[in-house]
Amino acid sequence: MVIKDPISLFKTLDTFDFSSKKELEALENVLKVYPDFHLVRTYFLKAVQELKPEAFDKQLSHIAIATSVSYTHL
Repeated sequence: MVIKDPISLFKTLDTFDFSSKKELEALENVLKVYPDFHLVRTYFLKAVQELKPEAFDKQLSHIAIATSVSYTHL
């Protein structure tokens, strides 16, 4: 699955399967390009919880810090 534009991103999010490794990888790729895209981070975190529970706490910490830092600069 490749996300190339906003339309394909929102189609992916509308039908997102949290237990799909392909969709998790697609979100990882989006986050590499847009690390502050919090909507995608939320879906990514849920997918990590489903597919990689051992990595969930670490990802949750990273997302909490990134979100906190982003909003303190507003």
